[in-house]
Amino acid sequence: MLYRLARMRGFLTPIGTPVYIDNRQLDGFIDRFLQESCRDCDCETCRYCHRWAERVVRIDPEWRAECLALYERLFREMETGTLWR
Repeated sequence: MLYRLARMRGFLTPIGTPVYIDNRQLDGFIDRFLQESCRDCDCETCRYCHRWAERVVRIDPEWRAECLALYERLFREMETGTLWR
């Protein structure tokens, strides 16, 4: 299971990316950072980058669902200790 997840994420071999970022839609993104730093800002409160990502990042839904299921299984097996047996 861990090997499969690592392969899907491209940790072991290069893969065609199931994540697409529409670079043309990023025009204006950097403007906020030219005006003020986010160093002292809480990301979850600000959510500036989150909102931009929702607009410009596309993830293959089947790949996403399969990865999430593998992560859930991995975390459950780590929690219960079955991963180490």
